[in-house]
Amino acid sequence: GPAPRRPRPFAREMRFDVAHLPQRLVIGAALLALLAGHVLDFAAGLAGPARQPVLMLANVKLAGLFVLTYWCLSRGRALGLLLAVLGLEIIWGMTGFFSEFKAVLLVAGLAALAARPRLGAGTLIAGGAAVAGVLLVLVFWSAIKPDYRAFMSNGKPDFAVERPLGARLGFLAEAAGSLDGEGLRQGFTALVGRLAYIDFLAHTLSHTPRFTPHTFGEQTARAFRHLVPRLVWPGKPLAPHDTLVTARFTGLTFSTLWASISIGYLGELYVDFGYCGALVAMLLLGFAIGSIYRILMAYRGLPTLANAAVATMAIIPFVYFERALLKLVGGSLTLFIASLLIQRIAIPRTLAWFIARRARAARRRRPPFLPALQAARTPVPPRGSPPPHARG
Repeated sequence: GPAPRRPRPFAREMRFDVAHLPQRLVIGAALLALLAGHVLDFAAGLAGPARQPVLMLANVKLAGLFVLTYWCLSRGRALGLLLAVLGLEIIWGMTGFFSEFKAVLLVAGLAALAARPRLGAGTLIAGGAAVAGVLLVLVFWSAIKPDYRAFMSNGKPDFAVERPLGARLGFLAEAAGSLDGEGLRQGFTALVGRLAYIDFLAHTLSHTPRFTPHTFGEQTARAFRHLVPRLVWPGKPLAPHDTLVTARFTGLTFSTLWASISIGYLGELYVDFGYCGALVAMLLLGFAIGSIYRILMAYRGLPTLANAAVATMAIIPFVYFERALLKLVGGSLTLFIASLLIQRIAIPRTLAWFIARRARAARRRRPPFLPALQAARTPVPPRGSPPPHARG
């Protein structure tokens, strides 16, 4: 029979890309992806009904961050540039309402683990310092988040950012300067509770089906029905508020709908299908995640490093345990389509333009054609004739 197919050595291919791709090309492409992501973030506010697809395309900045982090740590070069980019991305993420810097930390961490798989002494020291820095950032954010969000929204019960950028940066600087040991302790406690995120799931397990019956696929069906564009289905109902869903299946009461509190997609799968059904659904979800990653990594039209960056960008939604099922299904599918567009259209065309531009520049640097032609037309003196300076 045919020989079994060997898996592609992706790690070795990525190391090959790092060793042979030009530094200017890699860093330039990574910074261009970061800039394009922020431009698309801004454009999403002006996109109207197309806001969600544009936001998904804006995740290209995460792909650029993956490439930059992997290349800098693998080669041990441009580390100052990498630290500056990470710092700016973290600060910029803190100026928003939804702590977008978490995705920055996650993608940079994955790229660092891929770039430095062997744990030497230097790697352990640098990794320990990086982990301590990340923990400090997360604790700081957890400590200031309630007051900071109230400040950003100017006390209004919505998620709108009412304060200008300068005021937000000033608040962050003042909070960082005044944070003391008690604030760090409270922030750490809040961070642990946020990372665990099992309280609502526990309440769901105890409340459903004892007081509220299982819905037998209602939440899952709603999530897939919501994929139909409103252009095709003008009467599509609005998505239910996450906090109302949580209140229904946990029995808890909430004094306000300001915050969006979800039981998480695992809790909703349990509500739909019970213990065993939720485990089967999670298994199918795992196959879906693996298929997305495999499709993007198998593409042969780009360097493997670029494929790994796009694939990492595409699976980010699945790491947020607290995400509602409706948002997970719609967001992950939209992001997968955006990843395909970026991988199959945007990156190849951008690289083709960059390579063509370099080729034109190389042609301009060649010796002028006319002096070369004049030198070729200069008559050669016959053999044995005296040199020019000895004539006449």
